[in-house]
Amino acid sequence: MYVIKCLTNNEWIEFYDPDWREAYPTGYAQTTADIRRAMPFDTEKQAIEFYRSQSKLVPLRPDGLPNRPLTAMSVVVEKIKARHAA
Repeated sequence: MYVIKCLTNNEWIEFYDPDWREAYPTGYAQTTADIRRAMPFDTEKQAIEFYRSQSKLVPLRPDGLPNRPLTAMSVVVEKIKARHAA
């Protein structure tokens, strides 16, 4: 299992919506200090693809490049032990 850690605040991504905001999607990411609340991914590839999620509402920025709001954050993908259901 993998999680995405934001290096700016040393917390993990708990929620992310690349289409947050109607006029021009700038994305919304919620982080958590509790790794147990971090969004889980089965593979490192899935985590990286999620990090690179492109807005569906406004897929391109004004400069013509992909609008991928989460890539504004510096992150690492960490491998963790699988969680057990309670």
